[in-house]
Amino acid sequence: MSCAVLGLGSPHGDDLVGWILIDELHTVVSSEIVCEKLSTPAHGLVNILPQYDRVIVIDACEMGKQAGEYVYHEDGSGFLHIQNVQVSSHSLGLAESWQLLKKLDMPLPQISLLLIQIGQTEAMAPLSDGVEKKLPQLIELLNKTVISVN
Repeated sequence: MSCAVLGLGSPHGDDLVGWILIDELHTVVSSEIVCEKLSTPAHGLVNILPQYDRVIVIDACEMGKQAGEYVYHEDGSGFLHIQNVQVSSHSLGLAESWQLLKKLDMPLPQISLLLIQIGQTEAMAPLSDGVEKKLPQLIELLNKTVISVN
């Protein structure tokens, strides 16, 4: 089974968290699992997702929670399916890419989502205290999740 862990992000504040977690995973996962940092919006997802049987996506987002709180969807396909987006190639984030691939009847991987509440995304700022405090928990969750895939 081919597997990838994709950290979506940017160098701005809490949007860094996906990239930081990918750096941590590189030290513990086998070479059979691809760990990749992607810039947001992740336009390449339409090409990347069909390459794998299993994908774990890490993304910082606004969910109306405290900074650093997170939600893990083992089966993220249902979550991505219900997002209210219009399928267009002009703005291809994760949900848009997923729905476009589905409409085109392209192969879709089993997908899990680790969504982390942002506190701030100021240009070139470090992580907020709330997200930084949750890093050990997030790393532990990812280690368990990725090891179970192996």
